[in-house]
Amino acid sequence: MRRSVSHVMRSRLEQRAGDMRRAPTTTEALLWAELRGSRLGVGFRRQVPIDRYIVDFLAPSVKVVVEVDGGYHAGRGGADARRDRVLAELGYRVVRVAAEVVASDVGQAVAVVAAAVARPRWRDGPARVERLVRDVQRIAACLMHDRPCVRGRRSPPSARSAR
Repeated sequence: MRRSVSHVMRSRLEQRAGDMRRAPTTTEALLWAELRGSRLGVGFRRQVPIDRYIVDFLAPSVKVVVEVDGGYHAGRGGADARRDRVLAELGYRVVRVAAEVVASDVGQAVAVVAAAVARPRWRDGPARVERLVRDVQRIAACLMHDRPCVRGRRSPPSARSAR
């Protein structure tokens, strides 16, 4: 179920995300240096508002969220779990990388992210399932009424006149 975020809250989130982009943590800066420029084959954005949260990194084409877990996340296991659940409901896969790993071996952190980006999605979120159900229903309706099922394209004039 998709929640709507008020215009005011969205504006505050976008402003806060901009502030966070201008002043990244050391580990976020290290990881961003490796993720930027589509180096893993997909583009990443950093400090992106999604729903009522700001995620550290987002690969929108594959719906992967990367979170660098540093000192702020200590003792926030329950809150992080709720956040992950909401993001999963929206169709995102969340990958958490410890800040200590990024600081000590950024290559290992990049390998974790690369594996998540390359791995096919074996389990779709509810939003994706809803879209698939709608598409199947649309195709079934087209087939029942013997009409073309191609979305966004009109049938050729000869097919339209034959109806």
